[in-house]
Amino acid sequence: MDCSRSEILAIDFPPTQTTSADRGKRARLHKGIETIMGWVVSTHAGWWRSTSPQYVTLPTSWSFVTYTADGEILPSDRAWMLLAALRSNDEEHALAQAHAVHRAYTRIPNYTVYGGNDFQAGVYRVGEARKTLTFGPGSVSTLHELVHHYLRASPGSIHWLACMTHA
Repeated sequence: MDCSRSEILAIDFPPTQTTSADRGKRARLHKGIETIMGWVVSTHAGWWRSTSPQYVTLPTSWSFVTYTADGEILPSDRAWMLLAALRSNDEEHALAQAHAVHRAYTRIPNYTVYGGNDFQAGVYRVGEARKTLTFGPGSVSTLHELVHHYLRASPGSIHWLACMTHA
């Protein structure tokens, strides 16, 4: 797999701005850390040290919510349960099970996401059942590309329902 190349198969969302009023409605607290309701990334993923850049620093207004430790696999049954909660707008239930919430300016590995046809691979808005971005078989992207290109118009939390393995 060539992880330096991105092939997103479908993007289905208009560029929108999150207003300060919207942020106020969507603010959530997790262990004293404010998060802004945003996105769910549900797919296969890993960290290849050959990916450039190797690390991503989260920009202002972004947070990165993980449900497993770095280097670990997220079990499918847990990912499905978290996806169902987040798609039905039960972010508080999901956040209660978070492993960590990384705030803006945190440096994290630039994980590579790749699609498959075995489950609901893609990006969702919290509270919505329809995918905004689809990762089909053979599609490849990075966390950097997601934050800085595809989702940049609407910052918020990224709920990472994917593995965080290293290769």
